[in-house]
Amino acid sequence: LADLAVAYRREGLHHRADAVINSLMKRFGDDPAAVEDIAQVMVLGSTPLDAYPWVRRAFDISEKKARRHLYACLEILHELGETERLLETIEEGQLLDPNDFIINLKAAEVHYELGNHNEVMKHLKQVEIPADYPHPEPIMIYADLLYNTGEFDQAEAEYKKIVNRFPNLADPMPYMKLSYLALERGDTEEAQ
Repeated sequence: LADLAVAYRREGLHHRADAVINSLMKRFGDDPAAVEDIAQVMVLGSTPLDAYPWVRRAFDISEKKARRHLYACLEILHELGETERLLETIEEGQLLDPNDFIINLKAAEVHYELGNHNEVMKHLKQVEIPADYPHPEPIMIYADLLYNTGEFDQAEAEYKKIVNRFPNLADPMPYMKLSYLALERGDTEEAQ
C-alpha cells in the first residue's frame, strides 16, 4: 500500500495518496516492523514531507531508538527547512548520545547556516569521526565547516584524510580545497 501512495503522489493524485497514507497509519501505526517497512518505501519513493511522519514514527516506536531513523529524521527536516523541529530533534538525539558524531555534525551544519559561530565550534569540538567510517560525506562536511569557520589547519588535515582514504573519490572538491590552502600558504608546488 505504501507503494500505491507513492504512485498516487507521483501521478498528482494527492487526495488518494493522503487517503492511503492515513489508512496505513491507522492500520499499522503501532506495528514496528510494518512502520519500518513503510518508512523505507516512503523515503525511497516519496516526498520528504510524506516520508517524515513514517520515519519519525519508526524512531518513536523502535525499542532501541534506532539511530538510522533519527539520522533520516534529521536529513528530512533539514531538506524541508524545518529548522525549529530540526534543532529539537538534534537535542533529542544528544540526550540519547551526546557524543554521536553524526548528530553533532548536523548540529554544527545547521548552526553554521544560522550564523551561530559559537554553537558551530561547540559542536565541532564534539565531532570524532571513526577512522574506519566507510563514507566520505561526513568527513567532507566536517572539513568544510572547519574551513568555513577559519580553522584552516584542521580543515587541511581532514581534506587530506579524505583524499588518502578515498583515492577514487569522484568529487574534486577536497583536491581543490587542498590546492587553495597550499596557494594561501604560498606553496605553488603543492597546489598543483
